[in-house]
Amino acid sequence: MDIDCTPEFKQEFEKLKKNKSYHSLVSTLVDFLSNNDHNFATGSNLNHNDKTPYIKKRINGAGGYRLYYYYIIVNQRITLMFIHPKTGSSGFESVSVTKRNQLLEDREKCILDKDLYKIVIKNEEIVFTHFKELANS
Repeated sequence: MDIDCTPEFKQEFEKLKKNKSYHSLVSTLVDFLSNNDHNFATGSNLNHNDKTPYIKKRINGAGGYRLYYYYIIVNQRITLMFIHPKTGSSGFESVSVTKRNQLLEDREKCILDKDLYKIVIKNEEIVFTHFKELANS
């Protein structure tokens, strides 16, 4: 499974990670992404496409987090686009339809600009490496 993310996802993740209220964020996301038996196509399929679904997924239960990602099933590639808590000081129920559409548009622009981060899980941590850094190594 190849996992990458947009700069907006990385920025939101880093911001939430610093907030002690969301101490479970890293382990929750690591568990979700590391679970090879998990069907990543489950959740709310926002674009109603069975081959490349745009998924809104609840992780860590009702009071946990909501994750928005694009899944290319044939290539086993996930692009994380946004995450937010459902509770706490930064929590909210769901993003607007306008925001969901913007996330999808931003993903396309990031792909064209090669402005994505590869995600690797090392020692129960999430490591981000920009695609431009990968190309230079």
